[in-house]
Amino acid sequence: MEHNNCFLYQTGLLESAALTARFLHQDDDGLLMEVDLGVYGLAALQKVAYRFTDRCFIHLKHRDDRIVEVRFRSKGSQLPLDSIAGEFCNEILDQRLRELVGRDSEPVRNLILAHALSRVGLANSGQPQNSDSGSK
Repeated sequence: MEHNNCFLYQTGLLESAALTARFLHQDDDGLLMEVDLGVYGLAALQKVAYRFTDRCFIHLKHRDDRIVEVRFRSKGSQLPLDSIAGEFCNEILDQRLRELVGRDSEPVRNLILAHALSRVGLANSGQPQNSDSGSK
């Protein structure tokens, strides 16, 4: 395990990992954490923040070009904010993975879609198609 931490430290990934979802503090106004956009991306963060609006109030604020502060405020939920924030971290990781898989599989999806549409016969869309070409 120590070898992996050394590798992460030498490559700068350990520092990046430490910033990805660091809890800064919890006070009377809620829980504040940082999200590293270099790891998760703004679109993933915004989608996940929206999904959590039924559980708590969420406010996003750019601290700089790379870091967004996320403030969680209770809506009177039975769940503690640190538990909600933990679920938030898992969900943002899941959302980012979906984005990466979507990006990586886009050429294959486009090929399948093009193949499926090429069999539809869009060129004759103004004329009714006869499904039984051999019957009268």
